Amino acid sequence: MIVLLSLEFIGTLGAIGTVLALPIVVAVMLGYKSELSGLLLLVFYFVHNVLSSSFWRVDTSTRYGAFEFEVKRYEFVQTLSIMGGLLLHISTGSGMFSLDERIQRKRQF
Repeated sequence: MIVLLSLEFIGTLGAIGTVLALPIVVAVMLGYKSELSGLLLLVFYFVHNVLSSSFWRVDTSTRYGAFEFEVKRYEFVQTLSIMGGLLLHISTGSGMFSLDERIQRKRQF
């Protein structure tokens, strides 16, 4: 499912942004260079959130505008929660089953 999250970058960052984000998403999922990959993915989500879910630019004078405002605000907060999860991932690390941990265990032997 996390790989599908990078597909939402197509609308804002285009196909090149999606191709660039896909390996970062996979690196976060596998726990490889978790701090760096998590930070890069956080930047991608920040740019995507500002470009795609800018609810503050929606004209709410029409009925459709009011609906679009609510949808974009919901998407903005939802992406903020994903970014909060990434901050937690960056601060705590990826855990004992990650590639980083396996590489570190091999170096100790």
